[in-house]
Amino acid sequence: MAVSTPIAFRPIASQAFSPGRAIYQTPELDLANNINHLQGFLRPCLVSNFFSADAGYLLIDYAHASDRRVHASFRRSMLGDFSTVLIRFYAMSPELTAYPDAYGVVRFELGSDSSKYVEVNIAGDAGAWNLIECELTVDPTQAFDTIILSGRIVVEDLAIRSVSIWPKREDDISSAPSGSGVVGIDAALVTAQAPLSTAVRKLEIANLELMRKKRQDSIVTFSEDYGVRASHESLVTDSATFVTVAYVPFTAKKEQTQIEWSALGYYNATGSGGTIRLSTLYMETNPNAENEYVDIVLPSGWTLGAGLPQAWQDNPADEVLECLGGKAGDRIKVQLKGDGSKDAVIMGLCAWFKGIS
Repeated sequence: MAVSTPIAFRPIASQAFSPGRAIYQTPELDLANNINHLQGFLRPCLVSNFFSADAGYLLIDYAHASDRRVHASFRRSMLGDFSTVLIRFYAMSPELTAYPDAYGVVRFELGSDSSKYVEVNIAGDAGAWNLIECELTVDPTQAFDTIILSGRIVVEDLAIRSVSIWPKREDDISSAPSGSGVVGIDAALVTAQAPLSTAVRKLEIANLELMRKKRQDSIVTFSEDYGVRASHESLVTDSATFVTVAYVPFTAKKEQTQIEWSALGYYNATGSGGTIRLSTLYMETNPNAENEYVDIVLPSGWTLGAGLPQAWQDNPADEVLECLGGKAGDRIKVQLKGDGSKDAVIMGLCAWFKGIS
């Protein structure tokens, strides 16, 4: 059985639940509907990325018109409660004045299942930025998954400025437990043992706690433009010692003490010699932290094509980043080193708060 997701949140006067008041069916139904509303509308942003390489956008260039090539990707945990994500991105063709019939094909694909993808034709737009929207089916059972952006063009170049991805609101909520354990509350449950069922109240509290603990925000979702890496990589060094290439500030809410991460990069030589190092201020200064930092050894080589040039690396269970919940002013420090002559390059970095136990 499914419960329709209420579109509106209905404020309830505090007097309806004051001590000594009679329990009435109407405010109880409103409370249940409000929790169902949060189930559908409380959707943390999964990806928000602005491409800054070259002219200020990701470029799918005409030099590879006959091939579909991967240009960006993002990897993080799935929320467990949503089977579709909503993707919005800005796109245009910089050369449409000269080539008004130009168009491109942008593809978003699920890393765990290549049969799940969506392709969007970007038609002639007179050189103006257009907001494009599409949907991609995902697998909510995956602990981590990758969304891959690829494309090809016809006649002339295609540019993408930014990409944002959210879970799509479900029109109906299942009365069976979702991936995170949230259950849709049907009106019949509220009215069956009116004026109040203890089981229903426990279910409402459990739903609120699960949404609070499991629907965690992203801290950073960075992807380089893979196509222009040769001259425009922003996070690169050949230094034989660690160089700080980025700081990512964040504030952890109460009980948020761990940060999961995924990283993508390469070492521009054979063998091993490139390393990413991640840490937080808490890890660097607190003697009680499990680790002072986390090191990620980069694989060798990077070849563009229809697939990812290298695999994303996820945090092992014992190598999450640590932070102090409820304290402002922390940050992720991103360091990088090569071998003194050959480059180490970060092509993607995603970090998000781990679900609260």
